[in-house]
Amino acid sequence: MNPELQEAWDDFKKSRKEIKYPLTSTAIKKLRKKLSILSFNNEQLAIAILNQSSECGYRGLFPLNKQNQEMYEAAERARRKRETIQCQYCFLNITEATKQRHESNECTMAPRPDPVRAQGMIDELMMKMGKN
Repeated sequence: MNPELQEAWDDFKKSRKEIKYPLTSTAIKKLRKKLSILSFNNEQLAIAILNQSSECGYRGLFPLNKQNQEMYEAAERARRKRETIQCQYCFLNITEATKQRHESNECTMAPRPDPVRAQGMIDELMMKMGKN
């Protein structure tokens, strides 16, 4: 588990204990499942949900309220912006995850192998191999 997520989970468990509602093993299982559903398996969103519950003294986990949702979305936009890179050929902003697909299929400026030149190189290689 992500250390930041583990810390948020530990804080939530501690806050439950402080308000005299400690978590049972059954409650832990159900809350973990609910957290996964509420966060769409997104760790950053899960951390925001756990922090909201701890800060507000909630006994359960709930979707982010409007103010927390806006703060989470702003943080996500900033994080995504940091993760973008520029294509080395067309200078389009892309993410690291889509870089290879972009440069091999979508980028109009990326060099493409010339089939005629490639065939000539293959023929030349075959001739050298045949002579030896």
